[in-house]
Amino acid sequence: MRSHHHSDKLIWLIEDNRMDRDLALRAFAHHNISHRIEVFRDGSQALIAINTWKVGDPVPGLVLLDLKLPKVNGFQVLRHLKQHPHLYMTPVVVLSSSGQRDDIQKAYRLGANSYLVKPIDYDAFLEMIGEVSRYWFGHNREPDADSGEP
Repeated sequence: MRSHHHSDKLIWLIEDNRMDRDLALRAFAHHNISHRIEVFRDGSQALIAINTWKVGDPVPGLVLLDLKLPKVNGFQVLRHLKQHPHLYMTPVVVLSSSGQRDDIQKAYRLGANSYLVKPIDYDAFLEMIGEVSRYWFGHNREPDADSGEP
């Protein structure tokens, strides 16, 4: 039985860079990922969503989080998410332009499930989003009854 808390059909994309947001959305479309994607353009928008979340609201099945965000940075967003009594189990994939060891270690210390350095190349970015979605949505999930999969 599927947990009623978890919505595999919702992705939170927390990204201030318009080009990177567009790339991510295009990559999801390219890989036929039909999940609802809620976009947050800065860290404070994401914090409001976390802090106003109520039982009964959909829990995102995945959070894609940039670290270098205006107003409130990604580390603070990650800390709040992982301390939330209902959202802490949500997988968080950090998508950052920073490959610095300190940033990577801090993200994992705060509970990130995965840390990926954004590739500059569009095709590589497409492929990376495909791999992320296959990993987080392809595993640990019952096949949909109406998809025709065994």
